[in-house]
Amino acid sequence: MDVANEPAGARVAEAAAVGEHSPAAAADACVFLEAIAGEGVPPRYLVRVIRAGTSLNGVHYPREVLREAAPLFDGVRVFAKSDGAHIKGDADAKDFRALIGRLAQPRFVEAGPGEVQAVLDVLESSDVAPKLREAVSRGMTDLFGLSIDATGASRKSGRLREATRLTRIDSVDLIIEPGAGGGVIRFAEAAPTPKEHDTMLREQMLKFIEARDANRATALADASDEAVLSAYREAVQAATPAAQPTPAGVSADDVDARIRMVEARAQ
Repeated sequence: MDVANEPAGARVAEAAAVGEHSPAAAADACVFLEAIAGEGVPPRYLVRVIRAGTSLNGVHYPREVLREAAPLFDGVRVFAKSDGAHIKGDADAKDFRALIGRLAQPRFVEAGPGEVQAVLDVLESSDVAPKLREAVSRGMTDLFGLSIDATGASRKSGRLREATRLTRIDSVDLIIEPGAGGGVIRFAEAAPTPKEHDTMLREQMLKFIEARDANRATALADASDEAVLSAYREAVQAATPAAQPTPAGVSADDVDARIRMVEARAQ
């Protein structure tokens, strides 16, 4: 997008969705607005708030920036907004009638490119609650997504703008076209899918490795599942049974199943 410098503290609106261009903030401060122009189930959802990498609006979010910012999402309000209102950062859009809930238990998930996940607690009385429940029940969460409205610092990096720090999360908005991978994953009380189980197991293995060699764990952040498993097995073999137990939550059956899965992929 075209970038023009303005005084520190100015807002930048990511308007790729609607074909508009708004002034960008100075390199030391900007606002990130990421959008491209079942009955009986508790209204709690596991959501992906934002994924590391380059958004569809040309803002790059490094893993380390999102990892540091993850605690800022705790208790953040979630609103249902039009994409246009979200892009403009319209304060009037923060209407009590548009409030649908808040985020809790945010954490940075290391697997893959890395992402901030949280639990979205939805107000059952909101107009959105039945539609959201139906969409998740029917596997239609690709129809919408979540996008952040956050203040932070950034710098120009070639044709892109790179976030160097997020300092405040003003809201997370439910919109139609999210720009940085935000979306609903599943009901929070539902059992994880096999893919999610693999992801959690990978994280536990990396934590086990990190406890013994932090540099090795860092180097494996973007490595393949096979490389992580190989490093994990080396760490286990180097550990004595008494001093170095298997990571909490990772049973021998889990490891055996993971090994069989990796070997099957190799075949």
